[in-house]
Amino acid sequence: MKKLLVFAMVVAGLTIFNGCQKDEFGVSQMANDEQPRVAVKPDVYVENGYLVFKGIEAVDSVINMLASMTEEKKEDWEAGIGFKSARAEFSKLYGEYEKLESKEEYLSFRSKFESKLKFEGENPEEWSVDYPFATRYFIPVLNEEGVLKIGKSIIKYTKQNHIIVLDGDLEKLNNLDKYANNDEVIIKPILKSSGDASISMDNFADDNPDPYQNPDEWYTVDKRRLRNELIWDTYYYDDGFNVYSGWKLLFYQKGETKGIFGWRRYKTVYGTQDIYVKVGNYPSYWINRYVAKLTPEVYDSTIECGADHQTGTTQLFYYRPTVDFSAITYSRGVGLWYPVTH
Repeated sequence: MKKLLVFAMVVAGLTIFNGCQKDEFGVSQMANDEQPRVAVKPDVYVENGYLVFKGIEAVDSVINMLASMTEEKKEDWEAGIGFKSARAEFSKLYGEYEKLESKEEYLSFRSKFESKLKFEGENPEEWSVDYPFATRYFIPVLNEEGVLKIGKSIIKYTKQNHIIVLDGDLEKLNNLDKYANNDEVIIKPILKSSGDASISMDNFADDNPDPYQNPDEWYTVDKRRLRNELIWDTYYYDDGFNVYSGWKLLFYQKGETKGIFGWRRYKTVYGTQDIYVKVGNYPSYWINRYVAKLTPEVYDSTIECGADHQTGTTQLFYYRPTVDFSAITYSRGVGLWYPVTH
């Protein structure tokens, strides 16, 4: 059985139409003076309001491309293919959240968007909001309903579940109670041991540079704070020829700033350097050793640190290996490069 192991961010080119050309955002466009005899669908396009990908390699390519873009460039890319992402929709909600100035306003906002957002924090000073999806890796390519399609499979992420409809039948996705026992429907609930279908393996609280002032997973400096997480994400899909299962190891960074009312997300620059990875029995790898990788100014950053997928088996969908990980991390708002280890 052939395995593919990737421990770097590799951006692959997208398949294009016969007689097509790519625009400045890497999206296939039909040339005005050419008409193909047979239209061949590109590696990514929009259908029913969600993105459709030829396979996981196309998903990786687009996610890596978006990771290198500013928010404005992402908006341009989405407009170029007629797509409205979760990122675009929830940025508006974050904008509303930033304007809240009282507990009463917060409670009203929370009541209004309880079904759309994930609310965190036990007391007013710690209240914050986040995406309501049980995944980190796929967020950049989800629509506001948490849906994308890979090969034949339609995939939906909710707060609690990772839902896969292998044959791509929207009737099944829209009527899960009726089709819950159907062989084409897989519903992977939140794992009780981790609290998330996208498993948070470590928040590096022990590596906090100032553990006495910052005893939790946030590293706080003045009115800025940085959160780092090591995340294990799995996927499963049918491309029409084979069933694939796979995993990804992710390093996630999220920054917040403290305003008049609690903590809120804000755009900043994140950095990583000297990443070391060892997953199970796979060979160990160094990523961008001694070379800092800086993001554009964004709300958060996700770096793929390891991945594998297999055909014809569900094995990697349930794979849980040991992981050794280390990196040096940074955010502009916090201002300090410091090591994290798992």
